[in-house]
Amino acid sequence: MFKEITYRPLNLYSQFKEAAEAFPETAIILDKVYEAFPQLSSESTYQEVHEAIVETAGRLASFGISQSDKVMLYKSASFVTYLLLLR
Repeated sequence: MFKEITYRPLNLYSQFKEAAEAFPETAIILDKVYEAFPQLSSESTYQEVHEAIVETAGRLASFGISQSDKVMLYKSASFVTYLLLLR
């Protein structure tokens, strides 16, 4: 009688990475250039944004922060906060 619904847990990074792989040249229009991602312009592609996220994760790793560590980021409610949370 009821159809079973499959559940896929929310993982912001995995979903963004999949979008970057499927649509690498699709533009993301940012409202401004963000300090946390100076390599991005106000119009960047999914691939460029993904590369910036991976680069930022690498910088965090160079400080000794690993994937399982808990890190608190304090930012305003803007798109850059979402990008910082992805990795």
